[in-house]
Amino acid sequence: MSPHTHTEPNAMKSTPEALRIIAELEAQVARLQEQVEELGAYRELAHRDALTGLRNRRYFDERLAEEISRAGRSGQYDFSVLLIDVNGLKVINDTDGHQAGDRAIREVAAFLEASFRQYDICCRIGGDEFAVLLPGMANHELPRVLARLHRAMVHAQRQGVLTVGIAVGAATWGRATSDAASLIAAADAAMYAAKLRMKEGGDFTTAVEAIAPAAEATRPSVLIPVLAARMFAPPAPGLRTHRDARRAFTRARWRPLPGHDPPPPPQRAPGWSDHASGGRFSDRRGPRTRGGFAEGIIGSLPLTRLS
Repeated sequence: MSPHTHTEPNAMKSTPEALRIIAELEAQVARLQEQVEELGAYRELAHRDALTGLRNRRYFDERLAEEISRAGRSGQYDFSVLLIDVNGLKVINDTDGHQAGDRAIREVAAFLEASFRQYDICCRIGGDEFAVLLPGMANHELPRVLARLHRAMVHAQRQGVLTVGIAVGAATWGRATSDAASLIAAADAAMYAAKLRMKEGGDFTTAVEAIAPAAEATRPSVLIPVLAARMFAPPAPGLRTHRDARRAFTRARWRPLPGHDPPPPPQRAPGWSDHASGGRFSDRRGPRTRGGFAEGIIGSLPLTRLS
């Protein structure tokens, strides 16, 4: 046989045995793909809230840890967290039944999912509590986001899509909120302040809360505009106009902590407009409101609980 004569190796021959081995390998690959898809489906179910279809507390905690790690590596990366509480859910459950309460929860979930950016993360983290993770959101951008949320809520209430109110607390990642616990605590404190003001002021209230430690006056790491909604929607027949709503407000008073100078008069938040907020800020009277939703005022000193 000539040394240049080409012979096909036995391993490359298409024999019945080789075809059988190939078929078995293909079947194993198909089974592995099915298992991977099943694991992905189980993981998705583990991260979903059954009632609303939103992400759940487990997913929120995981993504929050990722954002904190990213911010720690970058040093220039900001993100914010909103905590949202549904007002009057216990009353709804007690008077109309838990099915009505579930409907209210689903309403809020759908409203939040439609009100934020596609890559913002809306989660249900408790019975009547929601959280929104805002990647890349610095604290100076929060007033614009909250004003947009205000407009969306007013519209949803007028359309009858949203029949309950919400209280919102916001906090931004920074030196004073350098871990998950402190960040959540700051947003939770703002949300609680909004709820407290609503209970003190009745259906309408002015929620004013600002936390910025003196050591970080140059770059407040916790700057919390608070939005408060009234307990139920729509507004009462006697409170249909801005003037009527203003009369229903309880006047908000600043009470600085001991050792601090009195805070400056409330200023219009950056990016806020009369059209966006539905009213004007005043150093003597609370802001006007539409649909029972009161905007927060941004300050620069630590405050005690408002009265």
